[in-house]
Amino acid sequence: HALSKLDSWNEKRQKIAKMYNESFDCESRPVEHPNSRHIYHLYVYKCASFEERNFLANFLLNDGIAYGCHYPNLASDTTIYTGTFTPVADNLKTRIISLPIFPHMDLYQVSQVVGSVLEAVEAFQSNQRLISLSRLALGEASNNLGL
Repeated sequence: HALSKLDSWNEKRQKIAKMYNESFDCESRPVEHPNSRHIYHLYVYKCASFEERNFLANFLLNDGIAYGCHYPNLASDTTIYTGTFTPVADNLKTRIISLPIFPHMDLYQVSQVVGSVLEAVEAFQSNQRLISLSRLALGEASNNLGL
């Protein structure tokens, strides 16, 4: 019974993913390869850093939006694969977060997710700018005081 709905569900997830893709910058959204069809079982959003991912996760949680953090431990982290070099996976494991995407989401739910993600990213970036400015100001103040 569920198998007969699979194509319809995949199409609905693809429509949701299209809305997400139109809302998020290219660096953050999943890659779609030419001549292939992504079904978006997961919508994996890439944050700029581990800190941004954690900020976004807390923001989503406070907004009542579920998310997923997958693969916090890679196979290369286990003793059987000690010495295995996985730079891409190592980099991504701390930056990716899965956003809600399921066939029965409505437009309101999708817009809530988009709004929360965009608001969180803007808030995080603003906080980072303030931290940088504070450090710069403190550094200049220290220099002016001869410290």
